[in-house]
Formats: sequence, structure tokens, C-alpha cells
Amino acid sequence: MASTIETIAAAPSDEPQGIGGWLILPAIWLVAGLLLGVATLFLSGALVAEMGPTGFGGLLTVLLLLQVVVIALMVQVAYHFFNKSAATPPLFIRLLIIVLCIDGFSIFLGAANGLMELTAAAARDIIVHGIHAAVFIPYFNKSVRVRNTFVN
Repeated sequence: MASTIETIAAAPSDEPQGIGGWLILPAIWLVAGLLLGVATLFLSGALVAEMGPTGFGGLLTVLLLLQVVVIALMVQVAYHFFNKSAATPPLFIRLLIIVLCIDGFSIFLGAANGLMELTAAAARDIIVHGIHAAVFIPYFNKSVRVRNTFVN
């Protein structure tokens, strides 16, 4: 009797599971976001010294610190994502919401300091990240694949 139960439990499910289907897109976003974030951080680090005399060094420093926070969160989410941890869906959703909030804060900082280039870039980012959130928050909450993949 026990062997029948073990066989049924070990039988492959017909439901989708694993990092495939739509889960490929968040995986790509995490990896590309980490690479681009680290590259941006290193390239922007030199700008802090250059912009210090203009009065915008402090603003750039705040934005770079926010970038460090996002990179740290992305590392945490990527770790859980690729280990298929059950903590992944809420962490991924929180990451999307935090990125949207940081984009909104960047728009506020750019507008308050008269930096239209920063405001335009942050407005573009908030639209792109808003679309990501509109697609992937419901997906991570309702998807059978997500439920079957992140179980560890």
C-alpha cells in the first residue's frame, strides 16, 4: 500500500512547473537588471565627484544609494528565484513595488531640482516598470506554474 502512495506522489504532474513559459521573462529581467544595475553603479560613481561643485552631487549620491538598495534586493530575489524558494512570489512582488516607488521618488527629485533629463528618464522608467508590475503581480499571484515551481 505504501509503495502505491509513493508512486502516485512521485508521478509527474500534468500541470506546468519549472522556470519556463512566462517565468523566463522575470528570470531574464533579474539577470539583466543586475548586470545593468552594477554597470550603471560603476559608471555613475565617477559622476558624483564631477557633479559635486554643481550642487547636484548630493542628489546623485542619493540616487546611487537607492540603486545599491535595488541591486541588493535583486540579488536576494534572484537567489530565491533560482533556488525555487516559496518566498520568491512575495519577494518579487515587493521588488516591483519598491522599484516603482523609487522611480516616483526620482521623478519628484528631478522635478524639484529642475533636472528635466532625470525627470524624463524616471518617467520612462516608471511607465516600463508599471507595465512589468501590471503583468507580473497578477501572474505571480494566480499562476499555476508559479505555484508549482516555487515550493522549496
